[in-house]
Amino acid sequence: MNEFEKTYTQSQSEVKTLNAYINDTFRWLMLGVTVTFVTAFTVEKSQIMNTLYQHSLLPAVLVLLELGIAMYFGLKLFKMDPMVARVMFLVYAFLTGLSFSVIISFYTAMSVSMAFLVAAVFFGILVLAGSYTRIDLTRIGNICYIGLIVYIVYAMLSMLLGWNQFILPFIALVLFAGITAYDMQKTINFYHQFQSNETMLKRLSIFSAFNLYLDFINIFIQLLRIFGDNE
Repeated sequence: MNEFEKTYTQSQSEVKTLNAYINDTFRWLMLGVTVTFVTAFTVEKSQIMNTLYQHSLLPAVLVLLELGIAMYFGLKLFKMDPMVARVMFLVYAFLTGLSFSVIISFYTAMSVSMAFLVAAVFFGILVLAGSYTRIDLTRIGNICYIGLIVYIVYAMLSMLLGWNQFILPFIALVLFAGITAYDMQKTINFYHQFQSNETMLKRLSIFSAFNLYLDFINIFIQLLRIFGDNE
């Protein structure tokens, strides 16, 4: 085998491995989204969560559990067993589904369906942008994350002080657009950094799926706030 054939074979092998890593990431992303929305619609029909939300500390418990899982991913990423990461991710998706069952109860089924469809298309465009752009999105991602912190502080103050919140979903949508493209580029960069470590790639496929899952969920929420019709 000459040098050209050897280089070509290695290049083809790397592309195949990268595609497998990306496919694994998106399989888990889609599974997480499916678990969330199946849980949300199933529980919403029973009205159980509405009752529990009104008469218990369940909302606070769910938030704490979700924060705990997110922190676990961040702190234990380089040490956790890939199977544990998968279980934690699905648990997080289930808990989010419980919270969503209350949120979607305030909107018509058509509004929720349309918000989901638009979110999926918008998310897909952002993923493609993050995958194929030659621009380093690190600075944009960092700016968006800082903007998200400012947004959260302002949103909390607006709730407490009764400020107008009309523009907030639009701002959040712009921020999560930048974060999604950045997270997709980061997902690919993870592969190039750890392509020789199969176990690490398994961890990172779940971690990347988790990050992209959060992006999709937040895009969906903002679109629902913008276009949703109340019941």
